[in-house]
Amino acid sequence: MSWRRILFAVATPGGVPPAIMAKVAQLAHGADAELELFYCVFDAQLTRPRRFGSRGIEEDIQYLVEQHRQQLEAVAAPLRAQGARVRTTVRWDHPVYEGIVRQVLRRRPALLVVQSSRSSRVGRLVLTHTDYRLIENCPVPVLVIKGEQSYAKPRIVAAVDPLHAHDKPAALDIAILDAARAVSAALQGRLHLYHACEPWRDSVRQSAGLRRVARAVQAEAHASHCQRAESRVAALERDYRVPSDRAHVEQGRVATALPR
Repeated sequence: MSWRRILFAVATPGGVPPAIMAKVAQLAHGADAELELFYCVFDAQLTRPRRFGSRGIEEDIQYLVEQHRQQLEAVAAPLRAQGARVRTTVRWDHPVYEGIVRQVLRRRPALLVVQSSRSSRVGRLVLTHTDYRLIENCPVPVLVIKGEQSYAKPRIVAAVDPLHAHDKPAALDIAILDAARAVSAALQGRLHLYHACEPWRDSVRQSAGLRRVARAVQAEAHASHCQRAESRVAALERDYRVPSDRAHVEQGRVATALPR
């Protein structure tokens, strides 16, 4: 995967923590990609008619957008001084996640980076409404940065589902692996491949066909199910040249097995 552009949707244009900005800049530098700093602004107060001291809605919006653009320019200046290719964009749009998606559609970046807006350590474990909406609607991979710890040859885990549970398309695994490999290369990290093989009892509960399988042969059917998953992961491992000690298949529900 070749990246021409990375879009960083900042949470606040004048308050990007230096450690977060350094992580994004490191990623863009490693990928040799242009970095676009983007801020989606909206203030319902400005849309109220006959506000005291108003110069008019359009002029007030333009003034606010320009203020935030100057703040982003102050963030971009030291990055440019280091040789980075950086552009800044501020747009008046609402809701925020739709404004970000519209900018993605305009600019066609290879990756969208967003900064978690939760301040506490516990809060960062939970995705915000905007994060969820971006994951659901954004047409390019989304990286949510939750912490300030630097990227130092990180492990990148591509969690795949080669049996395509719940009708997920086969192309999704390829897209996940392509994005993971690109991030790993940009950060000089190590790519790992992961699949959690769903417990047989869960598979049976979700499939009328499996429930009709005789109990006497269910153990054999389960073993065949797991072998099929392992063989497909092995094929991805070969295609993407992932070392065997970095390919992992285990039993368990992915929602608990993968974080563990």
